[in-house]
Amino acid sequence: GEGGVGGGGAAGGKDGGAAFEADDVQREKRARMALLLGFAQDPSRAALLRSVRRAGVLDEVPEELRALHAALEGDGLLPRELVQGCLPLLEYVAKDEGLAPYAPELRRLAALKLLGRLGA
Repeated sequence: GEGGVGGGGAAGGKDGGAAFEADDVQREKRARMALLLGFAQDPSRAALLRSVRRAGVLDEVPEELRALHAALEGDGLLPRELVQGCLPLLEYVAKDEGLAPYAPELRRLAALKLLGRLGA
């Protein structure tokens, strides 16, 4: 009875406040990252990728990681090609002792990319 309408309104207000706080936290994280990376402003994803390419980071990693990066960042692959191309590369990451901690997030990213392409 009592908590029905009034409680919903209060929760709605709290959710709105939490959203603003989350935005502030994200903005602060981006500002700190920008400072660490030497950017004059918040780094966008595109700016970070350009910086990685310019620095030649991809030239310094194993071919399997370059191929995985290309598969996940490119838009040209059909969903089936994405899966066929990524599976052996994700297995490579999972089996490498130094890369294995990144395997779950890379699998998650590949799944999100696949869902995005299926929905397009």
